[in-house]
Amino acid sequence: FKDFLISNDIVFICKLHPFEEKLFVGKFSGNHNRFLLISNKTLVENDIDLYRLIGSVDLLITDYSSVYFDYLLLNKPMVFTPTDLEEYEKKRGFLLEPYGFWTPGPKATNQQQLQDEILRSLEDPDYYRKERETINNIINHYKDDRSCERVTQLIMEKLNRKK
Repeated sequence: FKDFLISNDIVFICKLHPFEEKLFVGKFSGNHNRFLLISNKTLVENDIDLYRLIGSVDLLITDYSSVYFDYLLLNKPMVFTPTDLEEYEKKRGFLLEPYGFWTPGPKATNQQQLQDEILRSLEDPDYYRKERETINNIINHYKDDRSCERVTQLIMEKLNRKK
């Protein structure tokens, strides 16, 4: 994978789920300039907001994380890696089904597919654009920067009703 990143001039930033971070501690012999493994601790220590970081990347790769709902607002390519789809579905289930509809990007279940889909997605940002827009319009009703204002307004309305 390192050779793939180097030959295609790609920097891969990997942010694991906090529960997975423990599994990978000590598994990597340090980052190199093409693969960066970051943790919540790294983000906090360096005063980096995850969502600002996500906003600066060209492509999101995820398995089942809901982070892609926020990433949809950027209308940038995504690649999904459901390598254990059946097992995950049996053990945890999905909030939204069918999985294929709600995940607006190519699915890669092995390293070669992942590499192929990374390249295709980076070369053609419109790859799966229609699907992203469809899901974004369903999931993200509001696409402005006034969500905090709306939540505050809703809370104030609820508090005023209790008086």
